[in-house]
Amino acid sequence: GEEESQDEKVDFDKLDVFSVEDILNVGAGEPLFSNFGFEDWTMMSLRFEMHLLAHAFKRDVNDQDRMGIHVEHLGFYYNKYFKKSFTLKAFSAEKINDFIDLIKDTLSVNATTKFLEPVL
Repeated sequence: GEEESQDEKVDFDKLDVFSVEDILNVGAGEPLFSNFGFEDWTMMSLRFEMHLLAHAFKRDVNDQDRMGIHVEHLGFYYNKYFKKSFTLKAFSAEKINDFIDLIKDTLSVNATTKFLEPVL
């Protein structure tokens, strides 16, 4: 039937989060975020902020010559938009590319222009 057994546990290690259709029920009525720890919420918030930043900057600037934020200016614009400091060390990153690797499902760096580009 449509209802799954409430005793059936979801194996989060095998779950493809990108294929989830309902984050409030990934199986057995369990939400995707039911086992999130502090770090998970921090990374989710960061991804959301970076996504918003990339799109908002492009919309706000509205200039064909400035299609995005240069990777080296990320900290400046993060502070400008969110009034929060941006520190690579907070994410155990030595270089900006190490940080981008953490959120590669959210932002990428254009190899030619070095502008940040949203993945979605």
